[in-house]
Amino acid sequence: MDLNGNLAIDGSDFSALSQTLGTNLRTLALRLNSKWGLDHTLSTYTSYRDTPPLRPESFASFPHLDTLTLSATHGPSLRLLEILANTSPLLAYLRLPYSRWISDHKPLSNDPADIFPEDEIIAVLAKFPCLDLVDLGVLPTLDCLRYRNMECTLLQKGIWADHDICEKE
Repeated sequence: MDLNGNLAIDGSDFSALSQTLGTNLRTLALRLNSKWGLDHTLSTYTSYRDTPPLRPESFASFPHLDTLTLSATHGPSLRLLEILANTSPLLAYLRLPYSRWISDHKPLSNDPADIFPEDEIIAVLAKFPCLDLVDLGVLPTLDCLRYRNMECTLLQKGIWADHDICEKE
């Protein structure tokens, strides 16, 4: 199932995903329209909101999912990964292009360690039994080498990982 366009800014559209689409999906792609994806600066990483926040629980009802694309979303998080690892064991391809991460415990935090807890992310990604590829979207840094160790660690576990970084002002 491939959905393109806009969703309600409050995220209410996410809550009805499994009711609307059913639970037998193998592929789900949500491509939202976001101007932030065109100009992803670190200063606007947590504050710019023209797409709804992801609701991790909305993705707990897809046990047959093998491909998930969430493009230009606000809110991939550690909690989302944990839910997917527990409820979508067949997931092989996770793509989050142009998406921005948030902290589960401090949603307004600007601290990259809160937003993207690298060691915990690695540990959860390693729990996916079938994961081959993960595009982590835009990570909260200007340093293209900041997450290189993470990519190498995941590759050793058989998971090819990629990400983008924020642009300079």
